Amino acid sequence: MKKLLSILSLLVIAAPVALQSNPLTNEDILRLLSSGLGEETVVMLIQNSESEFDTSAGALSELMQADVPESVIQAMIRGRKDPPAAESPAARPAESAVEKYNPEVILIHHDGETSEMNYLIPQSRTAARALGFGGVASYSVLNGAAARLRLSDRSPEFTLAIPRRAQPESYMNLASFAVRRNNSREVLIGGGYMSYSTGIHPDRIVEIDINRIEDQSMAPDEFVLYRISPKAPLEPGEYALVLNNQEIRVSGYFAHGGLSCFDFGIDP
Repeated sequence: MKKLLSILSLLVIAAPVALQSNPLTNEDILRLLSSGLGEETVVMLIQNSESEFDTSAGALSELMQADVPESVIQAMIRGRKDPPAAESPAARPAESAVEKYNPEVILIHHDGETSEMNYLIPQSRTAARALGFGGVASYSVLNGAAARLRLSDRSPEFTLAIPRRAQPESYMNLASFAVRRNNSREVLIGGGYMSYSTGIHPDRIVEIDINRIEDQSMAPDEFVLYRISPKAPLEPGEYALVLNNQEIRVSGYFAHGGLSCFDFGIDP
């Protein structure tokens, strides 16, 4: 009730001051206080009004001699309490306005278009060669005799994010896959007779150009964006961009520790 009466007093006594175009002055404050307006209400008025107070040493001394409460004098020194300005989009850091590249995504650029690729987690197959006399071989196998993504462009390009600490040549390869009669595609990834080695067989690796993209503003944390392209036009067949996750410590969807194959086919 007391607060309500204080607000009503402010509306009645301070109305002439609020309606005038001139800002509040020391004389206005003295007049309001002498009219019986409480100090809290006067402070509220000061905080919400334009003012031109004289806060020199002499003027402050006169206010004190007139028994102006210290809280009112402090409010006069601080002046109007403006609400914090809303942050405009232009004032925000440029980085917050940039959508970061998703490291799970590989973009393929072909025939003047750009689209996202889908990856497969291949199965593994190990078989004896020459009835065992030729040692054993391991294969990375993709289901289906043909990739769903079909291209007529024989020189596609790819955009992908590679972990910052990984050397691109060790992290990924473009490989051609052999089509088998059992409705699958596969590539040799290891084998030997007296010893065993791993990695995609060199005969299946397609030579590529790897170029670091100049603008890295969209690169996610701890990744670098690269543009990949084959050095020569691809022959018709089945291919995949293979990420060697089993040999490099990474996180997120890569953490399964196997190969990730982003497959596509080149049509005749």
